[in-house]
Amino acid sequence: MKESWNVAKFSGGRVRLFIFAVLFFIGIMAVDQLTEFVAFKTGSGSVWGRDFAEAFAMTLTLIPLYYFLVHRQYLRVSEETTKNRERTAELSASEADVNTVLESAPDGIMRVDAKGVIKMANRAAHRLLGYAGSELVEKHISAIIPKDHLKILVEGYTSFLSGWEGEIRERAVSAEGLKKSGEFTDFELFVSECIFRGEVQYVLSMRDVTERKKADEAIRAAKEQAEEATRLKDKFVSLVAHDLKSPLASMIGLLELLENDAEKPIEKHGLDALTSAIKSGKSLSRLIDDVLNLSRLRSGELKLKKQFFDASLLSAKACEAFRHVAENRRIKLVNEIRHNSRIYADKILLYEALQNLVTNALKYCQSGDEVVISFNEGDNTSIRVSDNGPGMEKEKLSAVINYDSRSAGLASVAGAGIGLQLTKDIMAWHGGGMEVQSELGKGSAFTLRLPSVRPRILVVDDDQNFRHLVGHYLKKVGAMVSEADDGSKAVNMLSGKVALPHLIISDIEMPTMSGLDLLAYLQNRNDTKSIPVMIISGKHGMEIRETVYGLGAKDFLTKQIVVDDFLPRVKRYVG
Repeated sequence: MKESWNVAKFSGGRVRLFIFAVLFFIGIMAVDQLTEFVAFKTGSGSVWGRDFAEAFAMTLTLIPLYYFLVHRQYLRVSEETTKNRERTAELSASEADVNTVLESAPDGIMRVDAKGVIKMANRAAHRLLGYAGSELVEKHISAIIPKDHLKILVEGYTSFLSGWEGEIRERAVSAEGLKKSGEFTDFELFVSECIFRGEVQYVLSMRDVTERKKADEAIRAAKEQAEEATRLKDKFVSLVAHDLKSPLASMIGLLELLENDAEKPIEKHGLDALTSAIKSGKSLSRLIDDVLNLSRLRSGELKLKKQFFDASLLSAKACEAFRHVAENRRIKLVNEIRHNSRIYADKILLYEALQNLVTNALKYCQSGDEVVISFNEGDNTSIRVSDNGPGMEKEKLSAVINYDSRSAGLASVAGAGIGLQLTKDIMAWHGGGMEVQSELGKGSAFTLRLPSVRPRILVVDDDQNFRHLVGHYLKKVGAMVSEADDGSKAVNMLSGKVALPHLIISDIEMPTMSGLDLLAYLQNRNDTKSIPVMIISGKHGMEIRETVYGLGAKDFLTKQIVVDDFLPRVKRYVG
């Protein structure tokens, strides 16, 4: 559009120049013609006649010249003046709109020059600080922000600008403000830089956060009180549970001595009562263990120690532990988790959770029922304990894992509920969960859902071909393999934001940082000292083995790798 306008202006100028040239030529011709005419009339061509003719002809010539040079210029100036007036009116209207917005803003807004003098303050700023009219204008910023807080504000903003790249961004700064009445109040300031009429100035947006800070402090105090109450409660529970545990263990031990005393056998009815007392004592002991574990878990005393392991070994252990109970009640206990089923969890706590589910299933099942430990279909990270026992109504499912609710189906079973709550908490700490499905008359199914985790292995060796060879073998265990050609590069990788590996396989002799130095580094960091390290080296002999194991390595191999020996060793740590 702009280009078309320029072309039009250029074309218009050429036309006017052409017209002016034609008129000027006509004027010159008129001078000659008038001169000849006067000479003809006077008969002698007097000087006066010629002068008159020339003056008249020049007048005719100057008229178009005046029009094109003077009058057109006047019109142009007049047009520019009109446009300037329109622009001024638009700017005034725009400034009025901006002022309206500023005066309507709920936050106090001020413009301060480089010397700290307030040049503009909106109505909200005056209201927040207790000033009237435009009293803030021309005051120094120190009148509303005490010098010590002003110093913090300036230093904070200067520090902010020192790292500036590109455009300046707003930054919130907390400061204490001084009202006109002398009362102090808490403000949150947003500071930004601006260029105002060629001068660097600063815009301060003020927000009174006094009430918000009071509310935050109240919430913080309430949170601290609640946490302290929880700590005291957990401590109390732990103390009571420990105090109960000791005499209970002694009582069970004495009862078992009486039960197994061959010299003074107890009669049948007394033996049954004794067996019942031992059973109740052991049940109470397990309940105390659950309370202790739940307390430790919630207080943070019990830490997760996750590792890869074969889930079938865990389910087989549970089946063996409850085999006698199942056989005595004629309940079939089945382990359907196949061998080499890798999961990633805290083995001890996950077994505790699995044991609670198997215990509950056996409690509710009757003679001839079946309890099955398996994986969820198509999911090798979720362990399922199902039975074909009495089941529960859907309305009562949520009550199963709550402390305050006890379903009718659980009322006859002492201690039911807390074990499931502990199981739920254990799975939540793993980043998973516990799910329950049940149908009245058809049985129940409890599922321990774990996050899917793929093993991460870091191979550190300066021999690229060897790294690739080890990486090829590790693919057979489904691991994600990363590589470093030196110990120092491995340290950089471990210090970054990437997830830590589950296993490190390292050489010893490397140019910048050896495998022994890498081992020492790993042992000195809390977050890496638990990572198992396998050393694979060309060196061999008892001395180097003792050194490697002394620095914390879990295994040592020579570089003549035998796959059938190497992979089982790797599976000890990644399943």
